[in-house]
This record gives sequence, structure tokens and C-alpha cells, in this order.
Amino acid sequence: MMERLITFTHCLGTFSDVRDGESDDAALERARRFYQEHIDQETENLANDGREEFWRPYIEENTEKRDHLQIETWEQYHARQRDTFMDEPKEITKEHWWEQFEVLPPAGLIMNDRFTEFHVSEAYTGTWHSGYMYDCKTGKYWSAMVDSCDPSTLICVRLGICEVCE
Repeated sequence: MMERLITFTHCLGTFSDVRDGESDDAALERARRFYQEHIDQETENLANDGREEFWRPYIEENTEKRDHLQIETWEQYHARQRDTFMDEPKEITKEHWWEQFEVLPPAGLIMNDRFTEFHVSEAYTGTWHSGYMYDCKTGKYWSAMVDSCDPSTLICVRLGICEVCE
């Protein structure tokens, strides 16, 4: 059976894997109970100390999560990530490119006579990183989100400068 997980419909995020032998309905109920217990505790805390500005955001956030749960396969979740993070490459300044190149050790570095491409080593989330490319032929600098596990998301590929690098 394909691995399934409990995710949110209103944002990218996961609650937990569906446990072995657990039905989708039981998994969703487990997640709803978790959030309801937090809502109940936070509501009680609010009643006891009256700090509306402190407790109300937690109550609202957990209510939002409780009310927007679904079951997805990892493949479905990763496709949603790609739809969310895959942006068009944007032209940036040379200064910005160098700042990103020097701030952390670059990862996924590709250098040749046509372009230099890398992504910052610290992930935005999961395998998604801020990517940067310098086009030696045009002298332009580019930035876009890239998935470090999916070569088709490289900026050079999306700009048609190179084939998918394996």
C-alpha cells in the first residue's frame, strides 16, 4: 500500500503519517482529536487568566488546522509543494547573487563555461532551496526556488540553457 499522510488543505504542512492498519477516517479523527484537545486547553487557559490577545491566536490556529485536514500520498503532497514553490526565474543583481554565494557554503554547485548555478545550503522547506544562476553568455544573474532532488527544477533547465543534469 502507498504511504499516506495527514496534511492540511489550507496550507502546506503535515500532521503525521497514517499508521499501519489505520483507516483514513481513523487517522483524520486522531488528528482532529489532537487539535481539539489543544483548543480545549487553550480555551480553559483563556478563561482562567483572561489574556485574550495571547490565547486567541492559538485557538484560531488550531481550529483552522482541525478543520482543514486531508489524506494524501507523498506523491500528491510533493506535487502540491512543486505547484506552490515552483516560481519563474527572476533576474537579480550581481551583488545579490554574490551575497547569496558567499553567505553560506553553496550546495549543488554546477560550473562550466556557459553558466554557474547553485542553491543555498539551508533549505526553505524540505528539499526546496533558493537557487541562483549566472549566465556567462548574457551576463545575467537569475534566482528561483529549486528542488534539490529534482534536476528538472534547475534554473538552467527552465531557461533552456542546459538539459536535465543527472
